[in-house]
Amino acid sequence: MLGLGVAVGLGLWALASLRRGCLTWVRSPLSVAALLFGLAAAASITYSTYRFLTISEFGRLAANLGLFALGLVSLRRLDQIRRVIAAACLAAVPVCAYGFLQAAGADPVWGQPEARGLRVFSFLGNPTYLGGFLALLIPLAVAAGWAGRRANAQGRGSWLGPVLFFAAALMMLVCLYLTFCLAAVIGLGLGALLALAVGLARAGRRTRLLALLGVLVAGGAIAAGLAFIYPRMPQR
Repeated sequence: MLGLGVAVGLGLWALASLRRGCLTWVRSPLSVAALLFGLAAAASITYSTYRFLTISEFGRLAANLGLFALGLVSLRRLDQIRRVIAAACLAAVPVCAYGFLQAAGADPVWGQPEARGLRVFSFLGNPTYLGGFLALLIPLAVAAGWAGRRANAQGRGSWLGPVLFFAAALMMLVCLYLTFCLAAVIGLGLGALLALAVGLARAGRRTRLLALLGVLVAGGAIAAGLAFIYPRMPQR
């Protein structure tokens, strides 16, 4: 479905460009990073000994790179990006609601009351898939909420939008915990570190020093908390 959607989107962009009489492309500093990611992912796919899996994974990789290209040629303004993120967060509401039902042992589809407390997977069929979906969407919801908060502080927006984005991020964070998917949590942490590094690179010297101090204090508090909590967590 992802591949078909991307193909239709790029096809419509090509038709619209031909109708205008010119085929334009958008230059982005992220293009090099996307290309390097594509090459690294393609190299890792070739190691598979299963021919069908190799072909299907190449198709999925092409769909993801095509989605990146579709975003470059389609998104022009921040309000467009905010609407796309809002639609994704809205789609996550039934996904998380189903996951909460599974965690409570009241799965309306599979009907397994004995599954109380097990890993949730919602509609996605696998806790890892659900964890990856949530780990990708949580930073976008936080970023959209933070941008809306800044616009509201400058008198250019409403407080309702940021509140809804932060509430969606919190809902997805709770559902992510219920997946017990360590890989998604690690990915979310690496993404947070990358966002912090980009923010510090664009900030002033005083802001960098304050942020570094805040990271050290928060890191120490989290490490101390985990050192106390982790040995007392259930084995599962």
